[in-house]
Amino acid sequence: MEKICQLLINNIKTIAKRCTSPQSSILSPQSLSESNNITKTSIVHSIKFRVSKGVTLIELTIVMLLFGIIGTIAGDIIYYAVISTKTSRDSSYIAEQGRLAIELMSRDFRIIRSNSAGDLFPNATWVGFYNSNGTGIIYSYSGSTLTRGLYPAPAQPLVQNVTSFNLYYFDQNGSLLASPVALSVYYIAVLMTLQKNDISLDFRTVISPRNF
Repeated sequence: MEKICQLLINNIKTIAKRCTSPQSSILSPQSLSESNNITKTSIVHSIKFRVSKGVTLIELTIVMLLFGIIGTIAGDIIYYAVISTKTSRDSSYIAEQGRLAIELMSRDFRIIRSNSAGDLFPNATWVGFYNSNGTGIIYSYSGSTLTRGLYPAPAQPLVQNVTSFNLYYFDQNGSLLASPVALSVYYIAVLMTLQKNDISLDFRTVISPRNF
């Protein structure tokens, strides 16, 4: 505003000089028009100058605050997306591993040659038997690994990330055998838990061997 006033004063002084000059004792319409144009142009330039000076501290603070809020929200979205993807991947992995292990055990148990003492060796965390082809098979749980071995070859890891593995044996009436004896076994139940990071899944099945 001070600059605008100063420009107006300067224009008034210019007009006054023209009025007192010998060459022009009165103001002509052309002079007034030129003076008005000069004044308008000066005011416009002054306004543009004031607008182009930049944003205020308050405006800058508001913009920074908005960017901070947007950044926080975007960070949370990305974080939860990563966690969700990781959780889904872990769940899919152990679900597939557990399913394959249960399917293989079910196939092997179904073709156990007999429930005689020489063909079946029941235990709570491991079981050995001969199948109908005469092949010796051993399932054993130790640490966090369930292994499967074809006798007399060394056992191979079947599934990792096992937190619990138990075998239960039932007689022909469906009663649980506290101390299983081969001749009394008619059903074998498998209970297994797999865990990866925070994801834990349980797997269970009951098998009735064909030759029992």
